[in-house]
Amino acid sequence: MTVEDRWHHKGTRKRTKDYGRGKRWRVRNPGTPVRSFEKKSDAEDYDTSVKSDLLKGMMPFDVTKGRIPFREYCEEHWLPNHPGTPNSLRTIKSRLENHIYPHFGDKRMYDCRPSTVNGWKTTMRTKTAKRGGGKLSDATILACWIHLGGIFRSAKIDGVIAVHPFEGVERVDEPRRGHMRLLEDDTVDGILEAFPDRYHGIPLVSATCGHRQGESFAVAVEDLDFLRRKIEIRHQVQVIDGELKLVAPKRGSVRTVPLPTPTGDALAAHIERYGTTAVRCECCNRVNHLLFVTESGELLNFTKFNRTLWHPAIKAAGLDPAADDETGQHLLRHYYVSLLIDAHTNPKAIQQYVGHKHMSTTMDVYGGLFERAHEQATGVLDRAFAGRARSYPARTAKGA
Repeated sequence: MTVEDRWHHKGTRKRTKDYGRGKRWRVRNPGTPVRSFEKKSDAEDYDTSVKSDLLKGMMPFDVTKGRIPFREYCEEHWLPNHPGTPNSLRTIKSRLENHIYPHFGDKRMYDCRPSTVNGWKTTMRTKTAKRGGGKLSDATILACWIHLGGIFRSAKIDGVIAVHPFEGVERVDEPRRGHMRLLEDDTVDGILEAFPDRYHGIPLVSATCGHRQGESFAVAVEDLDFLRRKIEIRHQVQVIDGELKLVAPKRGSVRTVPLPTPTGDALAAHIERYGTTAVRCECCNRVNHLLFVTESGELLNFTKFNRTLWHPAIKAAGLDPAADDETGQHLLRHYYVSLLIDAHTNPKAIQQYVGHKHMSTTMDVYGGLFERAHEQATGVLDRAFAGRARSYPARTAKGA
């Protein structure tokens, strides 16, 4: 009970030292000013209104906090503290401007309720994409949903709202994933063979260590441990403000993965033939000695690399980048994971090797491949126990 009797000790008729002095009934709620009233009914009415405001998100801590407009809260409090890279922040700002601010931007934070979120979901399902003229993809809607949830979660922690508006609201649909394309061994060999010697290690580390393309451009001597046969993935090459820079990997997914002997031999030979180039990293401000740069010593440009090296290589291996939907270097990363799954590698280890923050991401992307591993495991057990297990006669209608 938040309505207190100042004149009597709780649960008794024993008088307090304040008996007969001031207003008798006091209302005390966490984070709100303490108020006193002459009549108990007035105190109870005020207590009810305060609790109603709490449900609306107007309190606790400061009644004025919840009045801040959604856009202002994002721009002044949420975005400046977001841990994303410059490129990811640019993408988030674009989603806010195009898909979130039009619906929430001018609303006060405590006016954002479950019904408001449901209205936004309906709008997003019917909204037309700028490119192509069709409906927004499930992936875009999910990404905006995640940003929106993060904003409200931060606002609740900051005391701007008391209740997260997502409570009781059904999550948006997950993107429908198509059939993953997996390269055959001969195709991967053809791609690797087609690469010139100076850049041969780039697709090799993607196929054997799971590097993303930007991470494969950033392999440095400091990452390699030839003795323990390990390679650390600490950086990626990324375009920031129109300039190629060495930065932290996607979502900060620094990790250590096994270094196969053929890959280690190839990288050691590369260092001996072509040397390394010192590049200072933007994230740690340390100099790293990169293996793969242009002949003039500059960081590799994605567009030029794909046009002059990757596309000719996959064409030589029998793939057509113009006709096929998925022909990027990421295919080699999928190939790497498929090899690990076929070898019955622990799923948790695979999650760590590919740098996924959550196991759910690994299962969403590669769940179909794990099903194939289950089938293989069943076959192994069938063969192992063939002729060893007790035989059971077929059931008849009489015995049924």
